[in-house]
Amino acid sequence: MNEKVFIGISGGIDSAASVLLLKEQGYCVVGVYLQIVKPLENKEFIEKQLGIDIIIEDVGTEFSSIIVDDFLHSYAKGETPSPCVECNNKIKWRKLYDIAQRNGGGLIATGHYCKTQKVGDKFYISRAADPLKDQSYYLWGLDQDILSKALFPLGECSKQYIYEFMKSKGYSYFVDKPQSMSICFMNGKTLPQFLTERLDKSVLKSGDIVNDAGEVVGTHSGYPLYTIAQKKGLKLPAGTCVTSIDSAHNKLVIGSKDDLYSSNLRVRDWKFTDIDEVLNSQNLNVIVRGIGVNPTGAAKVVIVSETIADIELSSPAWAVTSGQPVVFYIEDRVVGGAYLM
Repeated sequence: MNEKVFIGISGGIDSAASVLLLKEQGYCVVGVYLQIVKPLENKEFIEKQLGIDIIIEDVGTEFSSIIVDDFLHSYAKGETPSPCVECNNKIKWRKLYDIAQRNGGGLIATGHYCKTQKVGDKFYISRAADPLKDQSYYLWGLDQDILSKALFPLGECSKQYIYEFMKSKGYSYFVDKPQSMSICFMNGKTLPQFLTERLDKSVLKSGDIVNDAGEVVGTHSGYPLYTIAQKKGLKLPAGTCVTSIDSAHNKLVIGSKDDLYSSNLRVRDWKFTDIDEVLNSQNLNVIVRGIGVNPTGAAKVVIVSETIADIELSSPAWAVTSGQPVVFYIEDRVVGGAYLM
């Protein structure tokens, strides 16, 4: 085969296993490390272990202006953004594609747990075989030129299989390496720590917590530090949680968790692979968080404008928040996405 594949390398077990699986399939594999903050640790060792060369591409400035600044701006507006969705759509996959083109062309890959499929003349992301690791939610914004070149070596694998696969081949460096659970650009900081350091102090001042009648029941330390459905860290009346964030008046509004069910959603910046299919489907579902409580019934899309749409749900969504992605599925196939307003 010897077809060239440019694969995103993180230094972790998933991308390393993806390299080995691609090589077993006969591909000529080239690693690509997109440097956001820190250089790739043990680059030469990883190259030798995996038997590949790794291209280093510094994307720090672009990442900061496109992803981090938008992330902070979103929290300043009282929203809950998803930086991994934005990075995949605007940085990671576009850079991989461009680097491949600059180096003679080829396919592109990452260690995401998902798959692709082709229906008619269009390419789609689809769910991974392992529902507990499925990452299709984060890739809804990829364009057709990228999807037509994309490979996902882990799409049919479970995480346990990957550990066993790497262990059986003696790759203890990757097996024993701790898995990163935090957002990459936070460098191990918690979200409140990062926001406190980076947000303007004008949006981090204390304010009132009010109930749905407008009565003050407490104080908060700055609305960006809280999210919908939160009760941890707040001295709230029993049975209540945050039900809305009033950024304009620096208030948190509380109520019952039952107040957080929504059967109608409005979204912005929608993107559908085949809009006619979406509008006419009787089997359309939505996911509003990658893992957690999601609507189980069918959804209907009503286009309001070139950027705005309404979503009617047969079973309600719970605790949705402005800025969150809404991802549309027909069975296991990702057919579009948008952002909650």
